[in-house]
Amino acid sequence: MIQLLRRTWEDIRHGENIDLYVTVTVATVLTALNLVGLAPQSWLGPVTLAVLGLLAVTALGNRYRLEQALEKLAQMSLGPSVGLKIYNHWNVKEVYDVISSASASVVIIESWVAEAATLSSHIRDASDRTNKRLNVEVYMLDPDRQFGAQRFAEVGGHSDGTETVWREKFREKFTDTVDTLKRHLSGAQNVRLAIYKYATMPTLRMYIVDDREFFFGWFPANGPSSQNVCFHFTASLSVKENHWVVDSLRSQLEGIRKASQSIELGSPPTRR
Repeated sequence: MIQLLRRTWEDIRHGENIDLYVTVTVATVLTALNLVGLAPQSWLGPVTLAVLGLLAVTALGNRYRLEQALEKLAQMSLGPSVGLKIYNHWNVKEVYDVISSASASVVIIESWVAEAATLSSHIRDASDRTNKRLNVEVYMLDPDRQFGAQRFAEVGGHSDGTETVWREKFREKFTDTVDTLKRHLSGAQNVRLAIYKYATMPTLRMYIVDDREFFFGWFPANGPSSQNVCFHFTASLSVKENHWVVDSLRSQLEGIRKASQSIELGSPPTRR
């Protein structure tokens, strides 16, 4: 009771809920007067209707304020994650469906594209659905640098092999991937395939479709990235926070491009 009186006094001091307190006071006084027979009966009807009307208006205003508060809360909780989906791994139908729907470009950044055959089949599906040129860029770790060998050993769960052995194994995987991509996409006349080897440390696996659909995730230290969590972000110019995400992912792509060299597709990469 003391807390209620204290809260009432604070509201009155700040000018809050005055209409409700006046209504309660008037209703209480009239009820008391009516009980002792001092309130004229002609007052009760109009005053009761006025009190009910005031309560209805107050309740309606509170409802609008509550709806606005909930809407703002929903926007705050979504924040930069508007347009974001999360998959348990990369080998899901949603990823392949987006690649198959590409109409302008597909960018793939990997350590090496172990599932090249699967991805290339969906790129072929995309090329069959569009008459426009489909630019396909594939970035893989440079087989002549140490990161490819190290990554290959990590995925296999090894850490005690010599660098020379793992570099040779990775180079073979790299060559097989290039040959697979060339073979599977050679019949698609509107596909412009470009394959690059990059020399930076592997950090982020990423697929970009039509510069709008971004799939990304990190390279786990002890397993294949395809079995790691996959974030799917759809760029939206209407959400301010989306610009930050898109700009960061595009910046990552530009960093990879600057550290890359193109692979001659007329013949498989030569071994050193």
